[in-house]
Amino acid sequence: MMSESRVSYRDVRPVIVAASLAELTGPRSGVFELPRNLVWSGRASFDFGDDQDLLLAYKIVLVESMRVEYLQRWLNEATLRRLWPRLGLPGAVRDRWQQAFPELAR
Repeated sequence: MMSESRVSYRDVRPVIVAASLAELTGPRSGVFELPRNLVWSGRASFDFGDDQDLLLAYKIVLVESMRVEYLQRWLNEATLRRLWPRLGLPGAVRDRWQQAFPELAR
């Protein structure tokens, strides 16, 4: 009898990564609202002045984006670098971004 191995969507879903960190020119201040195709349920408004809000918003964008344009629009290079060590990301997302940008792992 063969054992079935389960593969989750998260295991096979592509991780979208920007071509460069410099192209991440998203908001740097204020309150911003993520589109519903990134935020499936719950609130979509985030305050740039609140690190907990930013950590959640950045996690959502990094995990849910299926287009580079979303990364470019909603992430900011300086903010991503600052938050990176504290972002609770799935291993595949963290690994892919750190492969593309080893400086994030430092």
